[in-house]
Amino acid sequence: MFKAKGLGAKIIGGYLVLVVLIAITGGVGFRGIDKVGRSLVIVGEEEAPVADMAMEMVISLMAAQTSMDDFQAATNALGSTEEAALASIRTNFQEANEAFDTAVQAVLNGGRFGDVEVQATRNPDLAVLVERVAELHDAEFQTRAREMMDRGQELIDLKKARDAKMDALEQVAGRATEIGSRVEELVSGEIRSLADQAGLDADARAILVEEVPLGDLANELKLALANTRILVEEIVQTTDPRELDAIRSEFDAEVEHFDLLAGLIREGGQFEGRPIVPTDNPRIVAAIGEMEAGHEEFQAVVADFLSSHLAMIEAHVAAAAAMEGLDSATDQAGGMLERVEDLAGANMARARGSGQAAIRMSVTWIIVTLIGGVVLGLTLGILLTRSITRPINAIIRSLTGGANQVDSASDQVSQSSQLMATGAAQQAASLEETAAALREMTAGARKSAEVTRKASARATAAGESAAAGRKAMNDMNRAIESIQDSANQTAKIIKTIDEIAFQTNLLALNAAVEAARAGDAGKGFAVVAEEVRNLAQRSAQAASTTTELIQGSRENAENGVTISREAAAILETIVDGVQEVTGYMAEISRDSEEQVRRIEQINTAVDEIDAATQSSAASSEETAAASQELSSQAKEMKQAVGTLDGLVHGSGSGLTRSSGSGVSLSRGEDWSDPYAGIDAVLEEARMLEV
Repeated sequence: MFKAKGLGAKIIGGYLVLVVLIAITGGVGFRGIDKVGRSLVIVGEEEAPVADMAMEMVISLMAAQTSMDDFQAATNALGSTEEAALASIRTNFQEANEAFDTAVQAVLNGGRFGDVEVQATRNPDLAVLVERVAELHDAEFQTRAREMMDRGQELIDLKKARDAKMDALEQVAGRATEIGSRVEELVSGEIRSLADQAGLDADARAILVEEVPLGDLANELKLALANTRILVEEIVQTTDPRELDAIRSEFDAEVEHFDLLAGLIREGGQFEGRPIVPTDNPRIVAAIGEMEAGHEEFQAVVADFLSSHLAMIEAHVAAAAAMEGLDSATDQAGGMLERVEDLAGANMARARGSGQAAIRMSVTWIIVTLIGGVVLGLTLGILLTRSITRPINAIIRSLTGGANQVDSASDQVSQSSQLMATGAAQQAASLEETAAALREMTAGARKSAEVTRKASARATAAGESAAAGRKAMNDMNRAIESIQDSANQTAKIIKTIDEIAFQTNLLALNAAVEAARAGDAGKGFAVVAEEVRNLAQRSAQAASTTTELIQGSRENAENGVTISREAAAILETIVDGVQEVTGYMAEISRDSEEQVRRIEQINTAVDEIDAATQSSAASSEETAAASQELSSQAKEMKQAVGTLDGLVHGSGSGLTRSSGSGVSLSRGEDWSDPYAGIDAVLEEARMLEV
C-alpha cells in the first residue's frame, strides 16, 4: 500500500508525521514554559516587590532614625542651634514616615511605590507581621519621635532664656570686676600715700607696698570674683546633675570667701593668722559697699541662671530618654522587618524552586519527545528515500546522456564565443589605446597651436614696444643735445658775469685809493668802496663755482648723448631681431594648425576602423548552429522529464508513445509493479542512443 502511493502523497505524509511530532514537542514545551512563567510572575511581580518594599521600609525607618539623631545633635544643650536646620530635619523625618506608610500600604493592599507596581501579598503571616510593624511604627516610633522633638524644642526655648540670662550675668560680673579693680587701685594709692608721708626710703616703701594686708585682701577679693565667673562657665559646660552640685558647692564657697574678704577690709579682723586693720578711707569703704551690692546682684542673677540651666538639663535628660525609647522602637521594628524580609525571601525561594522543577520536567518531556521524533523521523526517512530514489535514479541515468550531449554542445559554443570575445577584446583594447593616444596628440597639438599663437602675439607686441623704445631713445638724445646747448650758453653768461665782477673789483680799488687821498672827507666813500669790493669778490667766487658746475653738467650731457646713441643702436638691433622672431612664430603657428587638421583626419579613420570591428559579429553563425544542437538535446531531456512526471503521480499512470518523438505519460494503464516506469525509461534511453 505504501509503495502504491504517489511521490506527493509520500512527501506530504512524511511532513504530516513531522508536524505532529513538532506539535507534541511544542505542547510539552509550552506547558513547561507556562509553569515557569507563572513561577517567574510570582517571583517578579509578587514576591520580589514585597521584598523590595520590606527593604524600603527598613531604609525609611533608618532615614527617620537618622533625622532624629540629627535633631538631637542640633538641639544639644552645649551646642548652637539653627532653626533652618531643624526645619529641614523635620521635613526629612516626615518624608521618611510617608515613604514607610506608602510601602506598608503597597504590601498590604497593593499599589505603586515610585516606578514599581506592587501586588498585595497573599501570605497571611507576612501580612500580619507587616501590620504589627506598622502599628509599632505609629504607636511607638512616631510617638517617641514627636516626644523627642517636643523636648528638643523645649530645650531650644530654655536655651534661649538661659543665654539671655547669661548675657545679663556677664554684664553684672563685668561691673563687679570694674569695681574690684577700682578698690584695688584705691588701696594701692592709699599705701603709696602713707609711704610718702612717712618719708621711708625706697626699699621700705617697696616692702610696705608688697606686704600690707589690706592690699592683699583687695587682690584676693578680685580673685574671688574671677573664680565665681569661672565656676559659672563650668556650670554652662556641664549637663550632669552630680557635677552641677559639686560646682555649686564650690561657687557657694567662693561667695562666702568674697563676703569674708569684703568684711575684713571694711571692719578688720584676722586673715590667715595676720591682723587686719580696717580702712578708714571713705572712698574705699564706699567702693567696698558698691562692690558688695554688685556681688549680691551677681548672686541673684546666677541663681536665676542656675534655675534656667537646671530646667534645660532636665529637658535634655527627658529628650535623651525619649531618644532611648525611639532607639528601642527602632530596634523592635528593625527586627520585625528582618522577619518580613526572611518571609519574602522564603516565598521567593519556594516560587523559584517551583519554576526550577517545572523547567526540569519540561526538559525531560522535551528530550523524550525529541528522541521519539528522531527515531520515527529516521524510520520514515529511510522508507521514503527507498521508495523515491530507486525510480528517480533510473531517470537520472537517462537524463545524464542528454546532459552530456548538451554539455558537449555547450563546450563548442563556449569555445567559439571565447575566441570571438578574446579577439574582439584585443582589437577593442588596441583601438581604445590608439584613440586615447590620438586624443592626447590632438590635445597637445591644439595646445601647441594656441601657445604658438600667443607667443606670436607677444612677439608682435614686443616688436611694437621695441620700436616705441627706439623712438623714445631718439627723443631723449635730442633732449640731451638741447641740454648741452643750454649749458654752453649758460657758461658764456657766467663768463660775462665773471668779467663784470673783475671790473667792479678794479673800480672798487680805484675808489679806495681816491678816498685815501681825500683823507677824512673820503672815509665814508672808502667804506662803501670796501663793501663794493667784497661784493665783487663774492660774485667772482660764485661765478667761478657756477662755471665749475656747468662744466660738469656739460661733460655729463656729452656722456649722456654718447650713451643714448649706443642704446639707440642696441634698440635698433632688438627691433630687427623681434621682427624676425615674429615671422618665425607665424610660420610655426601655420604648421601647428596643419598638424591639428591631419590628426583629426586620423581620428576619423580610427572611428571607421571601430565600426568595421563591430561588423565582425558574423561569426555568430557558428554559435547559432551550436544553439540548434542544444535545442534538440533539450527536447529529448523534456521527454525524459515527462516520464519522471508520470512516476511522481503514482502507479495510476502508464507509459505510452506519443505521436511525436519522445515519451509521454498516460493515466489509463494500471501498473502492478511500481518500478515498471523505470524499465520504460531505460527502453526509451536505448532507443535514443540508437
